[in-house]
Amino acid sequence: MKRLTVIIALLLYATVAAPATPVSAQTPAPASAAQSPMATLKLTVVISRFSGEKKIGNLPFVLLLTPTDSGTTVQMSSSVPVPETVAKDGVQSYAYRTVGTNITASSKEGSSGQYLVNLAISDSQMLGDAAAPSEAAKGLMRTQQFSSSVRLPLKDGQVITYNAATDKLTGDLVRVEVTLNVLK
Repeated sequence: MKRLTVIIALLLYATVAAPATPVSAQTPAPASAAQSPMATLKLTVVISRFSGEKKIGNLPFVLLLTPTDSGTTVQMSSSVPVPETVAKDGVQSYAYRTVGTNITASSKEGSSGQYLVNLAISDSQMLGDAAAPSEAAKGLMRTQQFSSSVRLPLKDGQVITYNAATDKLTGDLVRVEVTLNVLK
């Protein structure tokens, strides 16, 4: 197994290291063709929830990407049982609802050391009695969802914070903080 892993690694290295087209020794490559190695970007996304000024939730996510058109995704979810109906014999039935966070990011290298980061976030969660908008809703679960899609110009070490959404029923605020670090 170890020998197979070494062979695969050597083949991958040979494929990546080999030039796509042969270069003549008599014709030097133009200066613009000399490219710096591809940077690895660490994108930290923190989704925070606030009730007034009080922070009530904080979800950090880290994505590694390169400044190309291809993207990277992180997804974290759970299936939550939600009561549906009570049968004639008194047995409660449940349906499962998926709640969680999906984040997709991609980037392109811009000018002056800047990276253009496309970020899409979709987040959902279950809320209980404490977040019930009225007495009639006490004891019932509800789902809160938000999504955000932005294009952010970021430099190494830069942090951008923006208010992504406000819940109409509770007034709770969802804030997103995005940090970009270029890994050396």
